[in-house]
Amino acid sequence: MKLPFTRLLPTINASLDTVGVVQDVHKENVAQIYSVLSAIGVAGFLITTQMATAGELVPYAPPVPRAVAPVSPAATVPQKVAVVVPESVYMDFEMRASKLTDQQRKQLVATFEQSRINASQLGDVWQLIHYQRLLEILGRKP
Repeated sequence: MKLPFTRLLPTINASLDTVGVVQDVHKENVAQIYSVLSAIGVAGFLITTQMATAGELVPYAPPVPRAVAPVSPAATVPQKVAVVVPESVYMDFEMRASKLTDQQRKQLVATFEQSRINASQLGDVWQLIHYQRLLEILGRKP
């Protein structure tokens, strides 16, 4: 007695052959994909190792300290900002100076003259003008 599926045997064998071919093709594709991925991995490894070892190793040399140029005293003097003395200060000083004795007046003239000379030496124009104006006020007779 023949089994009913025996007449299908040639078809089954043909199908199995086809499956075998497909499996072989599949194995070849897997092998090709694996080889490509391996090549990419090796290439990536080579690139990163070349990048990591690209620099030449040299001993560390700390920076050499340079000599600092001496600073001149003129460079250390800060620039003065223009100070505007209110006119009321000079008017008040003129009123007080009118009440001074000759001895007090001479003493103030000597002090303001020295301050004016110092301002001139420092190059402070605003102080120079200020003391010059005070000296002019003291020079006036009441």
